[in-house]
Amino acid sequence: MKVFAKSQVSSYTNEELNEYESSLKNLIDFTNSVATAEKEGIIKGEKIGKIEGKIEGEQSKAQEIALNLIKRGFDDNFIQDVSGLSIEQIIKIRKENT
Repeated sequence: MKVFAKSQVSSYTNEELNEYESSLKNLIDFTNSVATAEKEGIIKGEKIGKIEGKIEGEQSKAQEIALNLIKRGFDDNFIQDVSGLSIEQIIKIRKENT
């Protein structure tokens, strides 16, 4: 197949050869652009995943703190100040654990 392709290219005029090389260059550039975009997308996705994981972990810790304070009898306003959760979230935790 390669021999056939080479023999076909060797019969091109200068203009056809220039067009062929230009098309080949465009294909290589496009392929490289796609590969670069894919790598950047993977890196960006990993960063987003880490951020989401961190947020989820912080939320879980805040809920754990709130639950411990609820069990010790603290009021919702104090729990909100300490945990950073909303009053609605604290009420939900109270309902789920009583």
